[in-house]
Amino acid sequence: MASLLYYSSVGVPAFFDKNSREDGFRVLPLAYLDTGLDKRTVSFIDDTLTMGMKGMRDAAGNKRPQHALTYFLEKTEGLEWNLGPLDEPKSREELLTSDKAAAFALSQAKRAKAKVFWRKRGWLIITIAASVILVGSFVTGRVKDALAPPYTASYGQEEIIRAYYQSQNELDLQKMEASLARKVKNPSSMEVTNLFVTRQTRQAYESINVQVNPEEWIAGGRQAIAEGTFIYGVSDVKIEQIDEITYSVKATYWAPFNYEGEAEEGPMAVYTYDLDQCFTVEMGKKGWYEITSISAPEVSHMQKIEVPTFQRTTNTPQLP
Repeated sequence: MASLLYYSSVGVPAFFDKNSREDGFRVLPLAYLDTGLDKRTVSFIDDTLTMGMKGMRDAAGNKRPQHALTYFLEKTEGLEWNLGPLDEPKSREELLTSDKAAAFALSQAKRAKAKVFWRKRGWLIITIAASVILVGSFVTGRVKDALAPPYTASYGQEEIIRAYYQSQNELDLQKMEASLARKVKNPSSMEVTNLFVTRQTRQAYESINVQVNPEEWIAGGRQAIAEGTFIYGVSDVKIEQIDEITYSVKATYWAPFNYEGEAEEGPMAVYTYDLDQCFTVEMGKKGWYEITSISAPEVSHMQKIEVPTFQRTTNTPQLP
């Protein structure tokens, strides 16, 4: 009824304008238009057309029919319709002659335009923004990690070399290369990577760490090791300073494979070698020592050591 009265007063349906529908069905108030209609009637039409869902439920939706009718009669009692028939609908220019109406229409057009834009392009903007945030956080994290000092930043020159071999014994390539200067290649990276993958794969399937650290094994009295495990790493590291930045390293290198020939059949064997390697360690521009070069490890004087083993027990169920 309120929509019909609105239509009758201006010749244009209440929600005919597209901006009105895009703006949550907000109607241009009759109070802003010079219609000459009775003020109480104008107020009834505007209040009804702008009533929210809660107001609608309170007015009629939550009431019994007779009570809803009573509400309607109370609101419409005494209303007057003092307009004659219109010869033709009022143009938009006529409707917006007042400052209030023009201001309302301008604000509504902006809100409607924004709503249409976000409906059509919002998903794209949100996707791009999310991508930028994800990429930005990733890049920021990588840059932060790249600029952060290595864990060896407080180490002296010989300490850095010992940390390098300790990381090799742990098969931790990231720690091995933490103190390397830019563009310095780690000659043991491929070997350590392959053994790390082997260890992690077997650990996932067999629930056991198959690599034995030689320094820990020696400190533990060279006890028997489980079948299928292997000893790998460097022990007995001796560092000799050649000059201000150059260091010569001699150590014992432990490996589960024979560098000088084919693997031999028989009891569990570990191969040891004399290892010779050269490092240069210099103070970097950022204020800490870093390894600026590493020679390829030279191994010689192979010895085969038969290590006692014991059979591992497993709780893995066996298929029939």
